Amino acid sequence: MLGEKKWREHLNPQAYIERELARMNEHLARQVGLVNAKLAEVATVATANTLEHERAKILEKQLATSKKTQQQTAAALEQTKQELAAKIAALQKQEKLYAQVVVRTAQGEALSPALRQWATRAQEQSRQKATTVIEQTLRGPVTELKQVYTALQQNGYALQELATGQVLVRGQQSQALFALDSLQPNGYPLAEQLQQAITRTQREQEQARKHALAQDPRAAHVRLLAADTEQAHYFACALEQAGANVWQVQRLPDHQLEVRVSYCFDWHTIEAISQTLTQGRRTPGIVVEEDRANQTARYTALRTLERERTREQQPEQGHGFSL
Repeated sequence: MLGEKKWREHLNPQAYIERELARMNEHLARQVGLVNAKLAEVATVATANTLEHERAKILEKQLATSKKTQQQTAAALEQTKQELAAKIAALQKQEKLYAQVVVRTAQGEALSPALRQWATRAQEQSRQKATTVIEQTLRGPVTELKQVYTALQQNGYALQELATGQVLVRGQQSQALFALDSLQPNGYPLAEQLQQAITRTQREQEQARKHALAQDPRAAHVRLLAADTEQAHYFACALEQAGANVWQVQRLPDHQLEVRVSYCFDWHTIEAISQTLTQGRRTPGIVVEEDRANQTARYTALRTLERERTREQQPEQGHGFSL
C-alpha cells in the first residue's frame, strides 16, 4: 500500500510538482549565493591587484621625476661651482692688481696707461650712475637739495662738504671722487635742474590743493568762458585776488578758454567775488555760468552788506530838549 504522503501526491500531482520546484529553487539559490560569493572574492582580489598596479605606476613615475630633478640639481650645482670658481679667479686677479697699484702709488710711480684708462672708466661710470640717480630723483616731488643728498647716499655714495661750501661725492664701491656741481642731469647744470624741479613740485602741490578745495561739498562753482586769452587770464587773477579758488584753466575744442572757479561763502570775500563776477557778466566776450541758487545767495549777501554799511553811516539821532 502507498504511504499517506505518497497517496496524497498520487491524488494531487500538482502539489508534488510545486514542492519539487521549491526544493530545486532553494538548491539553485544556494548555488547562486555560493557563486556570487566566489565572484565577489575574485573581484576583491582583482581590485586589490589593480590598486597595487596603479600604486606601482605612481611610484615609478615619482621615482623618474625625482631622478630627473636630481640630475637637474646636479647640473645646476656644477654650473654654480664653475661660476664661483671664475669669480674667485677674477677676484684674486683684482686683488693682485689692487696690491700692485697701492705699492706703485706709495712709491710715487705713475700708473700705466692701461691702469689710467681703467681708473678713468671707473670714475666715469660712477659719475654716470650718480647722474642717473639725480635724474630719477628730480622727476619726483622735490622741495629741497637735501632730497638729492639722501638719494645719493641710499645708492652707495658718500658726500663731503668743504669749508668753501663745495660738496664732493665719492662712490663707495669705486672710490671715485668728483664735485656734485660738476654733474649735469638731463644735460643741464644741477642747480638749474633742481630749481625747475622745486618750482614744478610747488605748482603741482598748489594745483592739488586747489582741486581739493573744489571738492569741498560746501563749495559753490562758477564757469567762465572767454574767447580772448588775456581776458581769461585777467579774470582768473582777479577772482584769485578776491578770494575765490581758480582750480582749472583749459582750452576747449572750440578754442575758447574755460576757467573753473569755486568758492565757499565768507562774509569777508563774498563782496569782492561778486563784484568780479558781475564785471565778467558785463564784459563782451565773457560768459559766466553759475547755479541760480548760488547767484541768488550772493545777491542777498550783497544787499545785507549794503544795509549794514548804510546803518553804520547814519549818524546817531539823540533826543533834544526845546525851551
